[in-house]
Amino acid sequence: FSKHFEADLIFARRFLIDKKIKAYFKVVKIDDKWEFIGDDDPRFNEVED
Repeated sequence: FSKHFEADLIFARRFLIDKKIKAYFKVVKIDDKWEFIGDDDPRFNEVED
């Protein structure tokens, strides 16, 4: 992964911690963009681990 991607991961973890959201989320590549989808997203279960 690129450094930018790692920074995004760190940001996402901080965001989740800051918001005190205890949620599972996956990182998926959608249209060549990395997106975080939470377990409340209907796409979550469609994504392969």
